[in-house]
Amino acid sequence: MIHLTFIIAGQMPKAPPPSTYVDAAKRFAESYSQFPAGEDHELILVDSHGGYTPEIQNIFEGISHKVVPYAGLGWDIGAHLHVASQLPSSDWIMCFSSWGHFRRGGWLSAFESARQVHGDGLYGSTASWEHSRHIRGTGFFIRCGLLHEYPVAVNSREESFSFEVGPKSLTEWCLKNKYGVWVVMPEKTVSLRRAEFLKNGFRQGDQTNIWTFDKHTDLFEKGTLQEQKELTLRSYPSTNTVVGNGRRLLSCLLDN
Repeated sequence: MIHLTFIIAGQMPKAPPPSTYVDAAKRFAESYSQFPAGEDHELILVDSHGGYTPEIQNIFEGISHKVVPYAGLGWDIGAHLHVASQLPSSDWIMCFSSWGHFRRGGWLSAFESARQVHGDGLYGSTASWEHSRHIRGTGFFIRCGLLHEYPVAVNSREESFSFEVGPKSLTEWCLKNKYGVWVVMPEKTVSLRRAEFLKNGFRQGDQTNIWTFDKHTDLFEKGTLQEQKELTLRSYPSTNTVVGNGRRLLSCLLDN
């Protein structure tokens, strides 16, 4: 069984007001309907701190979904982990932040196909090397049992960052435990180490080689050319070094 989690943010300390996320929920619902997943699944709306208001309920009218409340302080990541903790270890979960949305159909079937080929592990729609290598914390796909085994609790904003980036991140934990870490793109599925050298991925080119989108892909898309260059460099700091150029050449040779 595959579950999708989408965060409906409510009132939390130091967080934007719930009204900030209404348009984002509309975009998710509209794009979810317009661009079918292509694979059977259950949609779970995570009611974080009362975010699932009558207004949000109206937005998702006609879309089959389940609502799971979350009252912890781990922001989006804590909410995803809370839901996963209630699911069988053999089930899979794909997690989306409040800003997630789609631009083409078949996105979930692409992830399921990648899983069938590469097996158990962590799959992401986007990756970044900002601060450290990592699968980004929205649009990631993983077996619930791996989240059950992940040893670090997430019940604060700081712990949610640690889950995504750094030595204790889910990415590093999966690599340490010999699980594959993959980036699933419309063009192909590649290991994390090769994803930074593909064209049009996260903060690269026109970003058309992405299955799922969020506020950071939006910021890049709306930026000036200079701003885009700076964001690309922040996400892929090694690509302009001698070593990075060598790795890019090797990646190109492997693709041919």
